[in-house]
Amino acid sequence: MGNIWYDIPLSEELKPYVGGGAGVAIVDGEFGYDGEPDDRYDSSEVTFAFQVGAGLRWAVLENVTLDVGYRLRGIDGPDFEHTDVTSGLSDFDADWMWSHNVIAGITFGF
Repeated sequence: MGNIWYDIPLSEELKPYVGGGAGVAIVDGEFGYDGEPDDRYDSSEVTFAFQVGAGLRWAVLENVTLDVGYRLRGIDGPDFEHTDVTSGLSDFDADWMWSHNVIAGITFGF
């Protein structure tokens, strides 16, 4: 995924940021029950993916920065093919898959 992030320099200590990116995701779909895999529903797809987000970096010391942010990630619904025992090959079309993430980090500069 390629991303672009923009820092908004409010002060030396506080720097909000916004950004996002686009790329591809590999989605692996597999079905099974009670630990037994079912080969009829085993497929992988490459599909479009993106993310957008925002956050805040806070320089608590000269070489230490805290980071808190949010990311919304989306994957375009993959189309899985599977073999149905009664009717042969059929498709399963998934909807968009969404992920909401709150992240926290610490950066040490040298």
